Amino acid sequence: MKDSRPAYRGPAPILALLAFFCVRTLNAQSEAACRTDITESMGYRVRSAKLEARWVSKDLIDRLRTIVRVGGTYSPIRVSAAQKAVEDELVSREHRSFEFSNLGAASVLVIDSCVKDVSDEQHPKQVDVVIRPHYLRVDLFHVGSNILPVPRTIEPSFYDAVPPAIRNWNPQMTFFSDRNYGAAVGLQAGTVLSATKSNDTAGRPEFRLSAEGDKSLNHSFYDVSTSVAFTSQRLSGGSDPSWTFAARYDGFLRPRDDGEYLKNGGSFDTQLQLRPRNDFVDAVSFGAAVSGSSNRLEDDAGRRIAERSDIAIAARSILDSRWIGGIARLGLWSDNGIGTSGESSYQRLAARFSFAKEFGNGHQTVGVEISVGGGQTWGSVPEYAQFYVSNLGANFLREPIDSADLSEFPAGPVIRSLGEGEGTGHNHSGRINGGQSFWNVNVSIAIPVPQLSRPLVPDIEMGNSTLARKLKGAVNSARNAINDELVQEGLPDNDETTAKADSIVDRDIKPAVDFIADHANIYAVKPLLLCDVAQLNSSGHSDGETRVGVGGGLQVTVVTAKLETGYMWGVKRERGDPHGNFFLRFVFENIF
Repeated sequence: MKDSRPAYRGPAPILALLAFFCVRTLNAQSEAACRTDITESMGYRVRSAKLEARWVSKDLIDRLRTIVRVGGTYSPIRVSAAQKAVEDELVSREHRSFEFSNLGAASVLVIDSCVKDVSDEQHPKQVDVVIRPHYLRVDLFHVGSNILPVPRTIEPSFYDAVPPAIRNWNPQMTFFSDRNYGAAVGLQAGTVLSATKSNDTAGRPEFRLSAEGDKSLNHSFYDVSTSVAFTSQRLSGGSDPSWTFAARYDGFLRPRDDGEYLKNGGSFDTQLQLRPRNDFVDAVSFGAAVSGSSNRLEDDAGRRIAERSDIAIAARSILDSRWIGGIARLGLWSDNGIGTSGESSYQRLAARFSFAKEFGNGHQTVGVEISVGGGQTWGSVPEYAQFYVSNLGANFLREPIDSADLSEFPAGPVIRSLGEGEGTGHNHSGRINGGQSFWNVNVSIAIPVPQLSRPLVPDIEMGNSTLARKLKGAVNSARNAINDELVQEGLPDNDETTAKADSIVDRDIKPAVDFIADHANIYAVKPLLLCDVAQLNSSGHSDGETRVGVGGGLQVTVVTAKLETGYMWGVKRERGDPHGNFFLRFVFENIF
């Protein structure tokens, strides 16, 4: 029975953790007023020197303390020298190269300082010097992440101070909950097997190793995948595309209604990625794969409904676009499977389209996301390859275009009022039947609450300007880094390459910086309004009931974490459907 799979229902620990991050962030931004009128002749003593940044080495702090002369007389000239030392670290070729090759990003930087008067009766003239680098990182390959509400910080990271295990593998942790899958934890990591890109190896193909896994805490369900890829990431795009050849293993045990689906398989995959960077298309990828897998589907009594091995040939295409001030993604997948023991072949086709946009001005914007999907099968499709509810596919718009998750054929419609693998039909013998076709429409609306958010870029006056205006004007600092990267990729160091760098900055970096500076929050809590409409048509039940789910929840983003949680009621259900489903997804990322 479905009720024998109790799902995790208590988001309290996750919400408490996020509340801690919010309070910590709020306290970090609550500071004494900065003094701008203190001169060297006034005889103030420097009590301490601090640097507002992430992963700062002790050596750098010691160097700054020496430059500003902690314990000595305060001097604005020495503070300027300390700012220059920090800037040199952050704009060095090694720093920029690591940022591009490992994070696929470029950044803009503005540095100022805050001199705080901390005088007391024992020390009537005393100051603390705080060096404040303000930094916005822009994703060059997944442009949508610059607009979507993802964890961000305005404090830079000094990558050489990040522990090697974290710096080399860039892990991402996930906690999610689903009615059928249960509460689960996940870990994702990847590294470059060859040496980290340097000036001598920039632009050359690399071997990358990645691995990810999810494990249900309530049940035996799990998902595991590993891949080794030979890849070339090309910023220049156009006629010089990025490409990847990968060998991949996938294994999982997932719920199928009350039963279980076990799969183990391997594949060889190739992908070509173009970046036209025109007025409509940001990027488009084409992929093909040949795979072999063993498959077993069992019902809740452990009886084997289907068991066989398949060979499949698959193709896909993903297109990223900017559309009426938002971002859009279209995905198409097809595969042709045949049993290795001579079983009949089958074909499947699926498509997904998602669009997201922030409506409004300033930092209190209403986020709207709309997703549409559909699929069809032909031939003698085994039960395990039919369509089932697939809420794990709800992150379609947020995955990088070259993500291995996007290479997997969609398992079925997103219906958040049902659990993973639910919504199937049963024939008279009690066997599990999936769907031969489906369609779904999903809408999410995030409503701002001004009291529960704080702008990423604080309202700081800097001379006759503001920090936001300064950051927008600093996009030229990224121009040289982009030009250097294009040259390292093999383009000639001439005016044509400079013009290409200008185009990338003007089209990708400047709009992203403008949007982040004007709209992004360092943390935000937004109520969610949710609606799903879907249909899953199964064998002998070609016109399935149209299911409708409505609900609400919360979306929380803060520095290194994001949470989406809520409850969906099935206001229009098929016989046997649950009344609703509690869902939760908590991602810990942006570690450095």
